[in-house]
Amino acid sequence: MKLGKEGCYIGNQEDINKVSQKRQLTGGDTTGAGDAFSAGFIADYLNNSDLYSAAKRANEVAFKCVNKIGGRPPGK
Repeated sequence: MKLGKEGCYIGNQEDINKVSQKRQLTGGDTTGAGDAFSAGFIADYLNNSDLYSAAKRANEVAFKCVNKIGGRPPGK
């Protein structure tokens, strides 16, 4: 369960943990943050099969997304 700037809860049938967002936002645009969170979580979980690690990665990817304005990063 996403908690915005507070991080998220992650769990399964055996355990539930809160994964805090380590960096503080000073502003930003949340457009696409949920999609970025999901993509970061799935990619990390498929590589590592660790829920906690995947949740930490998802928080980081969403944080980076919120620090950019708009739903897509600028082209290169």
